[in-house]
Amino acid sequence: MILGLICARAGSQGIPGKNVRMLCGKPLIRWAIDKALECPLIDRVAVNTDIDGYWGDQILHLHRVPAHAQHGSSKWDVWFDSLVQVEHSEGSTVDAVVDIDVTRPLTTASDLTSTIYAYLNDSEADSMIAVARAAKTPYQDILEYDLDGRLRTSKTPSVRNRQDAPACWYHGGVNVVGRHSLMTDADLFDGVVHGFELHPGRVHDIDTPEDWQLVEFLMSQRKVPV
Repeated sequence: MILGLICARAGSQGIPGKNVRMLCGKPLIRWAIDKALECPLIDRVAVNTDIDGYWGDQILHLHRVPAHAQHGSSKWDVWFDSLVQVEHSEGSTVDAVVDIDVTRPLTTASDLTSTIYAYLNDSEADSMIAVARAAKTPYQDILEYDLDGRLRTSKTPSVRNRQDAPACWYHGGVNVVGRHSLMTDADLFDGVVHGFELHPGRVHDIDTPEDWQLVEFLMSQRKVPV
């Protein structure tokens, strides 16, 4: 079984009530649910959330997000707990969990399908992440303070020419994680992680009111790159 999983907390700090706020006719969380239902490779869709709501008969409603998955904690434990809950309730083995980020509504069911295919056809990968080529690089554009209070490039040594910088990637909001990795590893990057490339225009993450306005405009004007 391939499980499509939507994890969402009620307590957004940047945009209060973000996950249930209406975006182009339906709640933000619904965009993630609907693309999971549309993906032909996903056998079961589950929602793990502390948000009060009923998401339909087709959706497996998991227990509330556990305490260790509150703000500041990794999703890894939530994925593991969700896998255990689904296997117990369904009586079937979950071969892979497809985590679908609620805050990236511009990704499509086709993006889910392509990322899952990439995972299934990759004999080396324990997990597959949807990614997009980053326009900025920590070798030039992203700065941080060192222990002496001096501002430096985040990656050192810095590179003089942008074309000399190693490729960097934005997260695309889709994680395909194999059962073996979830059962044996302590973290996503303990295993072999590969990436499937998406168009950068479809991976905008909604974290601030300005992000919301941009994504809402793109969706309302049908300006989502294909």
